[in-house]
Amino acid sequence: MKRNILLLAIAVLTTFLGGSLFAGYDPSVNPLDPGFEIISVTDVISGFTYEGRLDYDVHAPGEYTEDIAILDGGSISAAAFADQYVYQYQITSTQGYGDGLSIALELGSGATNFGYSSTPPSGVIPDSVYDAGSQVKYGFIIADGQSTTLLLYTSPNAPKAGNAMVSGMMAGSQSVPVPVPVPEPVTLILLGAGCLQLRCYRKRSRKAA
Repeated sequence: MKRNILLLAIAVLTTFLGGSLFAGYDPSVNPLDPGFEIISVTDVISGFTYEGRLDYDVHAPGEYTEDIAILDGGSISAAAFADQYVYQYQITSTQGYGDGLSIALELGSGATNFGYSSTPPSGVIPDSVYDAGSQVKYGFIIADGQSTTLLLYTSPNAPKAGNAMVSGMMAGSQSVPVPVPVPEPVTLILLGAGCLQLRCYRKRSRKAA
């Protein structure tokens, strides 16, 4: 019985993975190609407008050879993530003040080493980097004509299509498509199976008590 429940859960996860999860990803486009999105958001109440541009790129394992700087003044050696993809984002403001970038991360994304580049091209360094598990948030303030430095993190997983939120001070935020790391379907299936087994174990423990 328990084995049948586990197999059913795996089948449901497989169906889910084959459906909506990767629906926004176009396999005909090389996910390692750099790209950009235009930002334009206006708050209907205050009338404040923020406009800018989000540039993104993904470096294959071994391509990015610079260290990643972190907020405490230290850095992460490039040798530590030589076998991982490096995800890179940069915000440029053309009107108003930009104050944040939040990137949605899926369960099992493997994202880590959150930081920024301290080497050219230079730009405004983030004043906060927060890993919330389901997303990573970079906080900063850039004015007209300013750009952030390169905002970085790494993952062993290759890029797929995902989403990020770019926010403008007092102007609101805008969702844009960006490359994000997505685990292989097998990884997610194993995670789901593990969660199911843990739930069954907890039920047995409560009944025994």
